[in-house]
Amino acid sequence: GGGEEASDLAGPAGVSTADARPAIAVLPFDNFSPDPEDAYYADGVHEDITTALSRIGGLRVPGRSSVSRFRDDRPSTQEMASALGVDYLIEGSTTLVGATARVTVQLIDGQTDEHLWAEEYDHEFSVDQLIAVRSAVAQAVAAELRTLITPEEEARIAALPTQSQEALELFQRAWYRWNERTEAGVQASLRLFQEAVDLDPGFAEAHGGMADAYLVLANWGWMDHRDGHRRGIAAAERALELDSLNAGAHASLGALHLWSTRDWARSEEHFRWAIQLDSEYAYAHYWYSALLSALGRHEESIREARWAESVDPLSPQIAYGVSRALFLAREYEAAARQASDALDVYPDYGPLWAQLCRLRAIQGELASAEEACRREQEVSGLGRTLSMALVRAQEGDEEGAMAEMDGVARLQGDDELQPIIVAMIYAGLGNTDAAFERIEHAFSQDHPYLEYLPSNPFFDPLRGDPRFGGFLARMGLGR
Repeated sequence: GGGEEASDLAGPAGVSTADARPAIAVLPFDNFSPDPEDAYYADGVHEDITTALSRIGGLRVPGRSSVSRFRDDRPSTQEMASALGVDYLIEGSTTLVGATARVTVQLIDGQTDEHLWAEEYDHEFSVDQLIAVRSAVAQAVAAELRTLITPEEEARIAALPTQSQEALELFQRAWYRWNERTEAGVQASLRLFQEAVDLDPGFAEAHGGMADAYLVLANWGWMDHRDGHRRGIAAAERALELDSLNAGAHASLGALHLWSTRDWARSEEHFRWAIQLDSEYAYAHYWYSALLSALGRHEESIREARWAESVDPLSPQIAYGVSRALFLAREYEAAARQASDALDVYPDYGPLWAQLCRLRAIQGELASAEEACRREQEVSGLGRTLSMALVRAQEGDEEGAMAEMDGVARLQGDDELQPIIVAMIYAGLGNTDAAFERIEHAFSQDHPYLEYLPSNPFFDPLRGDPRFGGFLARMGLGR
């Protein structure tokens, strides 16, 4: 090949993935069990094999949210391999009948569609058998791709997460519900993780799952954020007491310290651990990028966001993270291009429309901003949004901004509006005292998103006021 391969090596703009390691994606497994409810098991085996392969330092494995795009819609092998930026694909299925399970796995060349290896595993439905299948697949794939597995990696892949069959089943069901990313799904996952931990208090990964559930529930306004953050920190710390090499628990603790305790040094320490233990975990890079933006380290933030994108190239949330990092670095055109390109692929992802709306508003392109806000309202099914209130504030339309906020408040019922977003709206309207009152409230109640204060351009109208410097100093972010 001529110049084409060379340009491909650059990967997502600006990240050199000139990486000689074979790259392999594990596609979602099909559930061939008679009972459709057993889809959780197909998901669990898929997750297990993905995790096992990502623990092999000699392989590159893209993130789960990217491969989930191909759950129901499977284009050609070449198209999927190209979209995921991989050389090989793994396809598989599971069948549960009573106490017996069958797992079939095949390894496919992403360029030629050639089936390089296939195996069928019939086993009883038990923890050690499940882990034996995971290890066998990892070893067979590594051998086929001539990749070495170190003794440490092998031990980690073969380690039993729990002795309890019932706890493992609850854990798999919990992740299945968590991945729905709905309020009901995440609440259900928390109950299931808790049941798994009740059965086996030493089940580190289940404690880590609880931490992730609390993080989402608290940040998305689905439970009291202070209570959620506190419980999330306790669960993640317990997971690390049981297994100090749990990359996911380190990443969750990094995020919880970023949004809750605002202990920037501890947050960074946990993110660095997470990335060292599993450099392919996209969310560790995504959250670390948010911390780096808060600390004014914008080049590093953009680099982490791009790294997340290189390991999870088809995730709308990760694409949003790249746009956010560029926005906070005030590279508005690059940020808008990132959001627009991602919206071509995910036209129904509301947060990207909200991001484009904020970008256009800060650039003074208010008609485009309004259009993006309308699209956000359409795809999220909401008649009112805080993004539109921000646009109204930039237009100097106080009545419109307040009406929009009142509308959002009515839609949310008991839940309080995010005080930091409301402060941005007041800042845009020139109502400085109201803006500072909301920032003070966010401080006293430990609301998330205070980390936006140092860099977010919507706070520019407040930066000349001595109170603003006082807040930054209290956050340990004095500029």
